[in-house]
Amino acid sequence: MSALLPKLPHDALRHGEAEPPAGLGTPLADLGQRLQNTGFIWFFADLTHLPPALCPAMPEEKEQAQTLPAGLARDGWLARRRLARQVVAEARGVNPADVGVATDVRGRPVLERAGLGFHVSFAAREALALIGIADRPIGIDLEIEVPDLVIPLNVLREDERAWLAAQPEALRACGFLRIWTAKEAIVKAVGQGFRLAPEQIILPALSGGDVDIRNLANSGEEMADYPGQSRLSILTREALRVFVSRPDGHKSGETRGVIVAVARSTAPGLADPPG
Repeated sequence: MSALLPKLPHDALRHGEAEPPAGLGTPLADLGQRLQNTGFIWFFADLTHLPPALCPAMPEEKEQAQTLPAGLARDGWLARRRLARQVVAEARGVNPADVGVATDVRGRPVLERAGLGFHVSFAAREALALIGIADRPIGIDLEIEVPDLVIPLNVLREDERAWLAAQPEALRACGFLRIWTAKEAIVKAVGQGFRLAPEQIILPALSGGDVDIRNLANSGEEMADYPGQSRLSILTREALRVFVSRPDGHKSGETRGVIVAVARSTAPGLADPPG
């Protein structure tokens, strides 16, 4: 007997243009204040040039990071968690050591202790990171444009391939990355990862407007991560120009084109902050 397909919420998602993430160098205190005021923040970070007053990594984070290859993979993994902990601490008015970032059974980052009530998602390419924090489930993705991208058409649906083919050749790579970041953000938000094949996710309104993410198993059952919920909101942003440092930490680098996407539950925050 074959396993049931992972299921996504029934209802339509709003697919439009996002406000750009906060730029490199935005003070972490400002990000924390914005998170406290609005319940959502996403921001770029340079993994090789971190704020001088950034909180240190926790002992348990250092221990877990030892399983990663030395260099940017390990240092970047730690840096993303340090940045998230400090922004949440600024929002909550606590010490960053009081905020925990753990990993659940699916490999997703989750906030603990004084971070309860917030959700976090990470994305990174080369030395550039994107971090999203919200008071409801969230998934984000980041892709950097590369010259002469070979588009993997096998991961797209037939309608997506047709849509791309109808675009000017110079825009097809960006169009593909728009589709891909949206799907990555969705699977992160619902906690499935790509156990759900990307070609199974339906994005019918590729030119904008509503995007319908359907329950693939057609069973009508709720997702365990989304009790009582059926809607996400997804926003993308294309052709951002962001400075990307060299991965070796040298101060030189170049300004690159970046595509980002964020998927957020439309329901209110699922957990109250600690009293």
